[in-house]
Amino acid sequence: MPNADVEARAAPIADFSGLMEIAREAFQGGRHDEANRACRQIIDEHGGHPAAWVVLGATAWKEGDPDRAVEAFAKAVAGHKSNVEYRLMLANAYREQGRLDDAIETLTTALEISPHSSAVRVALGT
Repeated sequence: MPNADVEARAAPIADFSGLMEIAREAFQGGRHDEANRACRQIIDEHGGHPAAWVVLGATAWKEGDPDRAVEAFAKAVAGHKSNVEYRLMLANAYREQGRLDDAIETLTTALEISPHSSAVRVALGT
């Protein structure tokens, strides 16, 4: 007779929260391929989500790929335009690429969203 507990654990986790938990834990554990797979599944099955794009961007950043990081962080920002933290990540990736005008523009918008953000002010040097 099959063991229901084993089957339940072996079944793919298709819900957004479960996949995000897998992605975050995998990223924090340095298992970037696993984090990327979970995020791609979120994007494919749940229409994408800014948090999934952030994990993909952070993974790309850790792997030394600022071009991929910019692409992912830009999609996170597009999905959650008022998130200042996402804009800071995008600005850092732009800066790494040498795209200083884009970094400044991104930070300026972040400052408009959150005028008292010390993180944005530090990044802008104000």
